[in-house]
Amino acid sequence: MSHKLRTEILLVSQTVIISLLLYWMFLETQSNSFLKSWLSQNFPLGLVLLNAWVVAAAIAELALVTGFWIIRLESEGRAPKVRARQRAGLEAKPRYSARLASEEDLALPSSTPFYETIEVPILILTLALATQAVSLWFVTASTFRITSFTPDSFFYASNLPLTYWWGLGATLALFFTRSIFRGRQQIVLDVSVLFLLSFYLIGLPSFAYQDPRFLDAYYHTGNSLNLLNYQAWLNSPSWYGHQFPGVFLFVGQLISIAGIDPFQLMRYYPLGLSLVIVFMVYVITKMFSSSFASIASATFLGGMWFQFHISPQSLELILYLGLIFLVLKIIEDAPRRKLWTMTGLASIPIFVGSHPETPLAFTLGLAGFLILSLLRSKKTFLQQSLRSILPFSALVCWVLVWWFVIAVDALSLVQTTILAKALLTLSQLPIGIKTQASLPLTPSFSYGVTVLAEQVVSVVVWATGLSYFLFLRRLQPRELFLGGLFLAAVSTIPIAVFGRTDVLQRSYLFALVPFVILTAWLLERRSVLTFRGRDLFRLFRTGFIIMMVLFAVLIPITRYGIDPFHYIPGSSLYTANVAAGLQQHSILFLEPDEDGWRFYAGLDGAISQPRLEQSNIAGQLGGFVKPNSDATLPGFNLTYSKPDSTAGYIVLPSYWQNLYSLRFGHNSTFYYAVRNEFTGNVTQNFNLVYSTGTDEIYANPGLG
Repeated sequence: MSHKLRTEILLVSQTVIISLLLYWMFLETQSNSFLKSWLSQNFPLGLVLLNAWVVAAAIAELALVTGFWIIRLESEGRAPKVRARQRAGLEAKPRYSARLASEEDLALPSSTPFYETIEVPILILTLALATQAVSLWFVTASTFRITSFTPDSFFYASNLPLTYWWGLGATLALFFTRSIFRGRQQIVLDVSVLFLLSFYLIGLPSFAYQDPRFLDAYYHTGNSLNLLNYQAWLNSPSWYGHQFPGVFLFVGQLISIAGIDPFQLMRYYPLGLSLVIVFMVYVITKMFSSSFASIASATFLGGMWFQFHISPQSLELILYLGLIFLVLKIIEDAPRRKLWTMTGLASIPIFVGSHPETPLAFTLGLAGFLILSLLRSKKTFLQQSLRSILPFSALVCWVLVWWFVIAVDALSLVQTTILAKALLTLSQLPIGIKTQASLPLTPSFSYGVTVLAEQVVSVVVWATGLSYFLFLRRLQPRELFLGGLFLAAVSTIPIAVFGRTDVLQRSYLFALVPFVILTAWLLERRSVLTFRGRDLFRLFRTGFIIMMVLFAVLIPITRYGIDPFHYIPGSSLYTANVAAGLQQHSILFLEPDEDGWRFYAGLDGAISQPRLEQSNIAGQLGGFVKPNSDATLPGFNLTYSKPDSTAGYIVLPSYWQNLYSLRFGHNSTFYYAVRNEFTGNVTQNFNLVYSTGTDEIYANPGLG
């Protein structure tokens, strides 16, 4: 059997199978009410795609495309015979006859179709892996459902069905088939597999969770709704919104102009953002590494156990990667350097006004780039300083102006809560030093493993990245720039350890991006990875592949192990929605019970977030938070006090229980007792007016 005939049989078989699957899906949606209901709630476009006319058009188009390729194959098979007859006719003519060359004679030979350059068994294997990966994701998304969590950080991972792991394995295996493709086909395969990996690692909860994940998403979406209600940002009552309005204005525009439901936006935002970010990482890496760009991007996805929910920093990642791209172009693209420089200068104001920490890290990274250039050679330093002095100066000026003119409150907070603590602790060296614990002394086993896994992943990235500076003298300017960004991220670790622990997650995030790109570039330049005569290429390549697979396997724990106390169940959301309608009175919350209310209050027209409780909040409007009621922060003191009795309403949801159980383990009984004692005092002094069975709202008897 010829290669051409086998290809034709494969095309026809594939068309028949896909057509039968489409027809079966159409029949299933007509007879299976559960499937139709699931599609209408989670994938409304699927109902349109499975319409009878759309299915018929798709099958017809498949048949036409298959027929086109078969006709093309047959015509290509006859082409050599025509050329042979033409040559025979020419040889019959006198050898001394001359003629002008025709366009056909001058035309370059056509490229060979990709299906003729690949062995059929390998092509079938690739198609089989792709079919399994795609179909198993749909099966997992339709069967895997989470409506509430138990206090177990392994809850998400332990409930994942076999289809998830099988499909994830098939997706990862596709990365190892890319070498059989060339040119555009390889790029299409890379991007497609990366997008599919995003659906597995980041996007699955968007379809499996009943409600949006992560408390922070409700907080920041609430801020966006506040700005939208206030119709301005500079003098807005929103503390975060009037200082760094970037993401809040963007989300507000999506809600008001594009008409996107904010609840659905919170739900699907992580998936959409991950597709954009991973594509940008791939494009930047592909600039100087065609062989390892896909592996680097996949490693980035697997390592993203932090962020991607609606927040200022998540959206800032797009601008962060965009500025990395622009600086690389300024370094490498001499003919259009002025154009890239002007584009970078125009984007700096938006970059600075969208997030407090990212511009600081990027500025520090540019400074690190210049220092590394000087360490490499004076010539390199002079060249790169001339190229980067204008964007570097503009960035520094904008940061200073923004922080000292607009973000004054944030500057004061950083000085008092982060820098002051870090400097005070470092000044006590070498004795009396105290670090800020990132984990309670007695966490539950599953939560302890989750945090340990996050820390191991972080240390692996930091340690491997630091080892690249053994090859400092061989690094090119573009690699020195990434090295500067990496060093800037690592340099913030002492601030995180001794000042504020949540900065440690950002230290990892800002190190991960340059790390994966730099690793791919160094692997592409194989000769760089030698130390004292030893070739380390295979060691780093194998380690990078293991890292890609390991990060992807661990992400159900590293990323979703904290969801039991970051997920607001439906009953608590119902209660928050009811409480949002009580804004004409004062409403008291315990931290972090107010996040659901932040969102629904914004939908109900609120222009500000909850404030700290005052000595007397009777008659005041809006939400209030009881000070020192967060058990995860120092100074926890949850006792019923006189200011509490002045509240119009007190809201007591139930999702705090997972937080206490996971964070404090066997010591959680103490925190349960304190919370129950506070609840007992509330029940004695307030009247129960709303309850879902687990979540309650109490009203002050003085309201009448």
